[in-house]
Amino acid sequence: MTFTAEDGTGLSGSNSYTEVIFGDDYATLRGLDTWMTLNPTQKERALVRATDYIDKNFQFIGSKRTSTQALQWPRWEAYDPDGWTLSGIPVALQQATIEYAVRSAIQELQPDPSTNSVGGWIQEVEERVGTLLERTKYADGAISRTMTPYPAADALLSRLIVRGGIRLERA
Repeated sequence: MTFTAEDGTGLSGSNSYTEVIFGDDYATLRGLDTWMTLNPTQKERALVRATDYIDKNFQFIGSKRTSTQALQWPRWEAYDPDGWTLSGIPVALQQATIEYAVRSAIQELQPDPSTNSVGGWIQEVEERVGTLLERTKYADGAISRTMTPYPAADALLSRLIVRGGIRLERA
């Protein structure tokens, strides 16, 4: 599979909400040095990871434009809070994709949870050396996964998602 940025028509093979060149311009203007140190292939991979993260974790306003499009955007019946139709790929979505991509170049956006040897989710670990205390708290059966907040990127998407449209609980 090759890197293919969505052009706003609902491509069946797209895997990014924006092009590397848009990311370069956005990052340069904002001094996002991490982005500028990546080579083109690393940038494409970061954009794909960021797009995957967005599509898996947010419920957007409106509905997908076609049944064959690979990504959640473009959308039908998508309006901004002022009532303007959102067509193609909104600039805020492209900007958020870059913001998440920068973070994905530093660390995994949504790492698998820590588990014990039988698959129980580790919710909290406390270790102390003086007087030797080690405590591990496991989550009960019905747990909610939390997502790391990324305020700059999350805020860009806030006008594009359904109220309460974040599928996972924020930490």
